Amino acid sequence: MTSGIHGIPRVPSEFHQYPRPIPVPGAAGTLQHLGSAWGRMLEETEDFGLIFSPWVSLAGCILWTGIWVSSHCLLPGDPRVTEPWSHPDGRSPGMTMVDEPCKSSESMRLFYMKKLHRMFIYCSVASVAGMSMFTSCFFKEQPTQCMLMSFGPVQQFFFWMAVGHWITALWEDWRTRYFLGQGLTKESGGGLALFPLNLCCSSAQVMYVTYTVHHVMTLLAYLYSLCSYQLGGVMVQGLLFELPVLWMLRREMGYISRPKAQWLTEVRRTHAHHGATYLTFLLGRGPAECLWIVSMLPTSFGNELLEESLSLQSTVVYHTLAAFFTSLNLRILGLLFCWHEQDVSQARLEEENREVRTDKAIPRQISKE
Repeated sequence: MTSGIHGIPRVPSEFHQYPRPIPVPGAAGTLQHLGSAWGRMLEETEDFGLIFSPWVSLAGCILWTGIWVSSHCLLPGDPRVTEPWSHPDGRSPGMTMVDEPCKSSESMRLFYMKKLHRMFIYCSVASVAGMSMFTSCFFKEQPTQCMLMSFGPVQQFFFWMAVGHWITALWEDWRTRYFLGQGLTKESGGGLALFPLNLCCSSAQVMYVTYTVHHVMTLLAYLYSLCSYQLGGVMVQGLLFELPVLWMLRREMGYISRPKAQWLTEVRRTHAHHGATYLTFLLGRGPAECLWIVSMLPTSFGNELLEESLSLQSTVVYHTLAAFFTSLNLRILGLLFCWHEQDVSQARLEEENREVRTDKAIPRQISKE
């Protein structure tokens, strides 16, 4: 210990009792801290490189669920309403005599319109993302493997979005279950469109059960891909599945609007709408069906690639999902035919009524002159 002034011993600085300034990290320290936090959000994998950790995926799914619920609450209902909502027998569209009457049909109709607007936003984003990621596979060295197995942070982000959407859709469908029939009856398609549930349930109830089973299966498929890091390419095509739904939603919005959308009262425009629906159905859902067929062929880019790329568990899940959604697509195609026939018949009736009103109005106008 050295001597200070007047022989007083100098106390080393480390023994001073008063606080010393805490060093503030510079830019390098801040970046290092941020890098460490970012590193905890990512994990390195042998097959896909850096991907988001499971905890981040969980947070992403919860965040997207909140975003979709919030967007439902913020979106407008039906600002074009010029006619009060009413039904001849006091029931909502799609309901039958065995259904429980809806006590607040107008508020539920607005809730239903909010749901359709929100779904339209999701389907638009999902279709663009799915189309982009799917077409990029054709430029890879192994396109088939990419369509089956591609996985990374981009896929994770959109899968979180899908999980949040389908959780929200389950809630929305339960609230609007009386509206889901959309003009279908038990006899639609000669009684085959909703068979066999139409033997004991109304059209709205059949559609609600169908939608619920579809939503749960889709939700489980996305969650399986997020947890196992497999079937990422397959679930990208699940995003592409939403392409024809855009046109199906357009029909639902036109049908539930007050007054009904103008295009639904004209035969030519109704045919054009359903033609576009069939085309996008083929473009959006055909690739997944083709991939399933190719993956079962005994070739190096078919079944052999499937066995090399997927575990036994994932292979079983893949074929189960493929069989389920193939049968569902056939069912939906039958419903599209029924809706097409129904809409054209109503549009033709509307045109005939307009012609009758016009014919009656002309003599009155001549007599006045």
